[in-house]
This record gives sequence, C-alpha cells and structure tokens, in this order.
Amino acid sequence: MPDKITVHHPRKLYAAFLYGQNIPGSTYLTRQDVQSRLCTLAPQIAFVDIVSRPDSMLLLCNQSASERTVRDALGLCFDCKSVVIEVESLCRIVNAARATLQSIQQPTQPPYRLKFEGVEWEWCLVLCSERLPCNLTEDRLLFRRTTNAVPVCILDSRALLVRKRRASASGTRIMLGSVLIDPWKQVLARNGVNLDCLTSRTLGQTAKVLQAAEKLGLGAKPVPKHPDAG
Repeated sequence: MPDKITVHHPRKLYAAFLYGQNIPGSTYLTRQDVQSRLCTLAPQIAFVDIVSRPDSMLLLCNQSASERTVRDALGLCFDCKSVVIEVESLCRIVNAARATLQSIQQPTQPPYRLKFEGVEWEWCLVLCSERLPCNLTEDRLLFRRTTNAVPVCILDSRALLVRKRRASASGTRIMLGSVLIDPWKQVLARNGVNLDCLTSRTLGQTAKVLQAAEKLGLGAKPVPKHPDAG
C-alpha cells in the first residue's frame, strides 16, 4: 500500500493524535498496523502520512466529515480515544504557542527547550478533543504547578501550553501522559468540563505534523516563521 495518496477532489485535512498508544502496558502500533486498520475507513477517511510516530497522523476526509465523526471512526478502528483537529486549527494553536514563548523570551524554534535553575524543561501541549467553554476564565482552568509541570496558558480554546521537566533528579526521562493530563483533567472536571479526550505531545512533535502537511501540499497553510527565526 502506498504511504501517500493523490488528491483528486477537495477534501478536509485533519491531524489525528491517538491517546495512550505505544507506551508501557498499552497497544504497540507500527506504521503497517496504522495503514492496514485505516484501510477499513476508506474512502471516507484516507490515510495520508504518519509523522515521526504511529500515534500522530494526517488524514484526508470527505467534506461532510467533522472532527467528531472522524474521532468516532478512529475509536472503532484503534479501540482508543483520540484528538482530531483540522490542520488550520492546529496551525492557530502552534502559532499561538510560539507567540506566547516569544512574549516571555523563550525559544520559538525546535527543540523548544530551556534550562531553569539547572533543570532542563521542554514545552508541551495538552490537546483537547473539543473546544473549551468560553464562559470560564483561564485562571479557573489552569492547574497548580507541580514538581514536573507548570501550566502557562490556554491556546485557541483547544490546548494547554505547559512547561514540563524532561528528567527526574536521578536522570529518568519524565514522560508526558499523566504528568500533564491528570492534573488538568481534575481542574476541568471541578469546573464541569468533561471532554471526550485529552492527549499530550511536545510542541516540537505538534509542529512537525504541520510541517508534514505543508510539504505534502494538501491544503495546509504554511506555518509562518517568527521574526527571530533564522
């Protein structure tokens, strides 16, 4: 099966992020697994490409598709939850993250890391399956900072920008997952916000998905560089 498809009719381009795959104790997916499972959804939902890892992919869908219908189809296909976002919406999220980093004098280019008090941190996103309600102020929706995670702001009502510690004091890599998702889910629940899915990625990985869409020429708008980019 070819890795990429040829576009003959206008369709919607989505980024899909599967939740909880390829981590200890979960299902391990290969590129071939993803492609073969997605065959069952064609032609309404067509595989375009995997970006760096099998749980982050680009899909081309019928104009009648919505984020929810694609998410539901992926749930049946992979037996897991996911976050599905139109690429143009994802572009707004990443641009907003970069603008925020620029405003606090942080790097706006990969690998989006910083050293603070001798500790290395990385910038990450917690992505939402649905938009957050507009009637709640940001200060009510941010969780309290923890040893390993510091929430910064909400982006486009669809994502949380977080600074995450990369490794423990002993040098063990700190994974994203529950370190970012669990404290935010608790705060959202206390405010009556129960989303279908939250999943986390580094800002670098999320930006790679956009770059892949741009290179494939499938209708994604280029991600503009900030003035300080080389």
